[in-house]
Amino acid sequence: GSTMKVSAALSIINDVLGEGDETLNLILSNARGGATLGPQAAATMTIRDNDISVSLSTAVLSVSEGATNAVIGVIRTGGTNTPVSATYATALPAGSTAIPATTPSTTGPDFIPVSGQISFAAGETSKFFTVPILNDAVVEADDTFEVQLFNFTGGSTPGLSTNTVVTIIDDDINISFASSAFSVSEDAGVAVITVNRIGVINSSVSVGFATTSGSAIAGLDYANRSGTLFFGAGVNSQTFTVALVDDQLVEPDELLNLILTGPSGGAALVSPTTATLTILDDEVSFNFSLSNYTVGELDTTINVKVVRSGNPNVAAFVDLETLDGVGVAAANSATDYTAISPPKR
Repeated sequence: GSTMKVSAALSIINDVLGEGDETLNLILSNARGGATLGPQAAATMTIRDNDISVSLSTAVLSVSEGATNAVIGVIRTGGTNTPVSATYATALPAGSTAIPATTPSTTGPDFIPVSGQISFAAGETSKFFTVPILNDAVVEADDTFEVQLFNFTGGSTPGLSTNTVVTIIDDDINISFASSAFSVSEDAGVAVITVNRIGVINSSVSVGFATTSGSAIAGLDYANRSGTLFFGAGVNSQTFTVALVDDQLVEPDELLNLILTGPSGGAALVSPTTATLTILDDEVSFNFSLSNYTVGELDTTINVKVVRSGNPNVAAFVDLETLDGVGVAAANSATDYTAISPPKR
């Protein structure tokens, strides 16, 4: 039989993105009029790319604060027969939280800004540059900055990603007292002291603690303590106790000192690393204001003052009673004064 050829026009779109050669499929189907499909009813077509693009290898990148550098990949796609280049630089667009080393900060800088040119020789398709990451000891939120790619040369064009958002993942662990001042009643038996871990909690850390005397004296007012607190993974709070001595003396409130020392496991101490424990005296005493009172026989009454000392925060009571004197000068409640007796209970 005879062979007849017909052609179909296929439009090709010329973009500027270096993306390499690409293929598409051509398929014959639905033959009619008694015709059938032959053995070559499918074919492929390759579109030869004539563009060169330079791009950052990723649009987002995370790096630990403890890493020395953030490594930024740059790739060239499309043609590779000629040299091309692009300029890179760190940037802080709106919403960025990282602090560059060029900016004064109370918490410390997060990275060192960089800029430069990345160049591809003929045949080269991948390069990288680094951004130094600075590691402080302050627990803080994860911080971000950007790396940008621009000024493309050698006939190259911007690729799919010309901006990479770099997130610095905080790796710090801080330990401190829950408060700089604790207080406890003398009759509580023990004082419970809380120490907190903040920041990364997926590792084990520890810290030492100790007590030292202030106006409260070890052995007389409390029992000295020292030791180590361990924080397992996921644990953010621990406690230790200080045993108290409950004497019967009316005395001022007394305090002792608490100290944190020697953190381990990558933890750092932050304020407050020292604290005070105030022991609140719980005793109350009653005394006459004078040891000797004088009253004239013609006076009908005398006011006798009783003074309360010690803890003012509790209710306390005392009974008053009179007793006849002794000897030849003894006053008698039957003839010389009206007796006072404690209430019957």
